[in-house]
Amino acid sequence: LNVGLRPLREALGIFRQQGLIETRRRGGTVVKSPTVDVLNEPLALQLDMRGYTFADMVRARAAMESVIAAEAAQSRSAEDLLRMLVAIEKAEAQTSPNVEAEDADEQFHLAILAAVHNPVMQVFGRLIAGQFNNKPKESVFGSVKRLSQSCAEHRAIYQSIEKQKADAARKQMYRHITAQIEEKGKSHE
Repeated sequence: LNVGLRPLREALGIFRQQGLIETRRRGGTVVKSPTVDVLNEPLALQLDMRGYTFADMVRARAAMESVIAAEAAQSRSAEDLLRMLVAIEKAEAQTSPNVEAEDADEQFHLAILAAVHNPVMQVFGRLIAGQFNNKPKESVFGSVKRLSQSCAEHRAIYQSIEKQKADAARKQMYRHITAQIEEKGKSHE
């Protein structure tokens, strides 16, 4: 192929860094099944070049996830509802804002995303959610009060999805996510 060893090694290093290949001891180099996470870094670069705020990101996520919640209300299964309920109960068991509460919050949103059963929406939903990891990490919950409110909001969204009330689920999800803008504003006062 007229390719020298050095450029080949550099290319393999880039592919490895991007998570596209894996080098196994005594197994050689194999192509990995790509994940959505591979797209987060180039997307973050594009967003950073254009400049964006926390509020921009929250509004984009709210727009996307509100549509996802409405779709989930139409396509959810009993198994999907169970995953949402488990995440809600895990969050409600927390007495303070902590890693477990944030994990439960993420699991709730991922359960709704899975409930749409639409691979295109799932990819775009994960891309937007993944961008929150590229910004300096701040707690999703600024206070015990916000944690409690979030749990109540999750339960209301769940009930709308369970009852297949798509419009209610959409509105509740939008308000739930945009509450992060208000919470962040209060924490900087």
